[in-house]
Order: sequence, then structure tokens, then C-alpha cells
Amino acid sequence: MKQINNLVLRTLVAQLDDQKIDSNGLLNSVGLNLPTIFRDDFRLSANVFGQLLENMVQLTGDERLGFKMGFRTPLSILGSLGGLYQSCATLADMLTAMQRHIGWLDGINTYYWEKDSQQIHIITISDPDWQAAYPMAARQMIEHNIGFSLRHKREYLGHDVTPLALSLPYSKIGSVDLIETYFDCPVQFDYPYLQISLPSVLLSHRVASANERAFRVYELELAPFREESSTLYWQVKRVLELPKRLDNPTLESVSHQLSQSPRSLQRRLQREGLSFQAILTEVRLELANYYERTSPDMLKAELADRLGFSDSASLNRFLRNKKC
Repeated sequence: MKQINNLVLRTLVAQLDDQKIDSNGLLNSVGLNLPTIFRDDFRLSANVFGQLLENMVQLTGDERLGFKMGFRTPLSILGSLGGLYQSCATLADMLTAMQRHIGWLDGINTYYWEKDSQQIHIITISDPDWQAAYPMAARQMIEHNIGFSLRHKREYLGHDVTPLALSLPYSKIGSVDLIETYFDCPVQFDYPYLQISLPSVLLSHRVASANERAFRVYELELAPFREESSTLYWQVKRVLELPKRLDNPTLESVSHQLSQSPRSLQRRLQREGLSFQAILTEVRLELANYYERTSPDMLKAELADRLGFSDSASLNRFLRNKKC
């Protein structure tokens, strides 16, 4: 079953107050309530989300509410997706990272980008069955993506980003469509999918706030929510890696931080085909690579201390063995 991350719904509900919409009434219309959507075990199906957006439009009488809200959606939702900009030196890096990770947030739409000699084309394709079942909801999501996409690129690149052209997968409303009043560019309607076209020169523009280490923190926080990942694996890895130095990298110390006995943690890891030592080795290698890139002049003795080795000789043996 296709799903939307709960964060999307929570962000939407937080914005509804600004629109003077009864969020409780809207949630109740699809069998939900505020306590439910904040439960850890809550899962939002694409069908429920589609019906909720359809009801939202019917309640407000505003078919363009999604577009207007896109420009006001807090950028922290992107940070929650993975702090993508933190790991990216350029817009090209950001678009590639977004394409790789965004399925975690949105299971309805497919996102990717391509380029030619002069333009970047950022493409969003809605699931055809969902779009047919909830056409007004699909419009809200597509138009929301336009506003949010352009806004976050402006924020991260530090200057306005305006489209060269827009192509939209639905018909024009009125003699002058609302979207045509927002952008001084050609707008094509009844296109197979959403396409936002930007100057290709933007691909090499620097992301001012990139921070690779912050990206790793985001990844560690988000990983337990990815269904394909072992939650226990990421819990152990997060305890080891987040301090950025391995002061006491032992099974005992990690199990204490996870409020478990060492024996219980070891048994749980074994049931999942994991071992504490393998996870520790992985973290050490990742941190060693990180410091090699970011602090090439760091003394071996300091690196050994940060990775939890007793001395630089132990560190050297570890690195030699891993290169074999």
C-alpha cells in the first residue's frame, strides 16, 4: 500500500490554522483525529490522504490552496527528510540526493531531474491510479511542490530562483490561470507530468550551508523509520556515532544507553543477523573517512583517540586489515 510520511500530514494540519480551517473536523471526515496522527505507530495511507485533500478543497472552496501553501510550508520538513542540503556542495548534488531519498517522505509521486545544454528539468510524476481516484488532491500536491521546490532552492542558494518554463498535468482554469500570474514564464497545461525548467547554470551554484557531518546526524535519526532497515542496527549505530568520538565503544556501554542488558542486546542483534563488532567496525571506518576528508592534518594519535583505540599502532593495524 502506498503511504505518505506522517510528517506531511502533521505539517499540513499545522498550516490549516492559518487558513481558518477546522483541522479536527477535517481529520474526523476521514476517521482521524489529532492524537491519532501523532502516535508512533500511525501510518498514513495514500487513499486516506487523498480523500483528506479532496475534503479540504470542498470545505474551503479553494482549488488552489495547495499552491498557496507551498510557498509557506516550513523548510524544516526538508530537514526532516534528511537535511539534504547539508551534504551537498552544489545544486546538482542536492537534486541527486533529493531523487535518492524523497521516496521516504512521499510514496505517491516519483521525482527525478534531467538536463540538456541550457536547462534543468525537475519532474514530478503522480501515481496514475491515485491521480485518477483523487484528481483534486493530486492537483494540490503538484501545485504545492511548485511553491515548495522554488522556495527551498532560493533559501539554500541564497538568491531568487525563477523558472524558465512550467508544464502542468491538468487543464487551465480561467482565461488567465493563477499560476500564470505568479511567474513571468511560459506555462503549458495538459502536459503528462509536472516539469519545472530552470537555467542549467544553477547546477554548479554552491549550497551555502552545506555540512556533511550534519547530514550524517539526519541520516542516523531518520534511518529507523525506513522499513527496509533494521531498527536495532540504527539504534546501535546512532549511539556509537552521534558523539563523533568513540569514548567507550563497548557492548556494555551501548546496551546501558539503550536501557538493555548486554546479553539481551547481543541476543537481539544475533536474531537480526547482526553483531556489535561489525557495526562498530563500520562506524570506525566511516568516521575515519570523514576525518580524512575534513581534517587531513589530524595527528594519528588524536584520530586513534577519537575512534576509541588505545594508541595509534592499534589504529594503524585496524586500517591495514580493512584495506586487505
